[in-house]
Amino acid sequence: MLSIAMVRTTILERIVRAFEEVGIKSMTISPIKGLDEEVHLHDPYSIHDKIEIILPDDKVEKVVALPLANGRIGAPGDGIIAVQSLDYTVKMRSEEWMA
Repeated sequence: MLSIAMVRTTILERIVRAFEEVGIKSMTISPIKGLDEEVHLHDPYSIHDKIEIILPDDKVEKVVALPLANGRIGAPGDGIIAVQSLDYTVKMRSEEWMA
C-alpha cells in the first residue's frame, strides 16, 4: 500500500518522529502548494508537506492513525491522508520484486 499524507509544515517533524518511534524510517517528504477551501490574505496557495510511505497492508491503520494523533488541530488546512493499493514494487538496488 501507498500512504500519502499532506500535512501542515509546522507539524511535519512531530509526525516524522511518531513514524520513527513505531519503526517506519523510510519515507519521501516533499514541500507542496495547493488550492483548497481556505482563504489566504497574502498567499493564494496552501503550503504543506507531502509524506509518502510504502508499507504492507497490515500496517496501514497504524500509519494512518499517527498523523491524525500527532498533527490534527481540527481546523481547515489540517491536511488529508490518502491510501492507494500497489500491484507491486521493485527495489532498484537489488531488483527485488515485492508484492
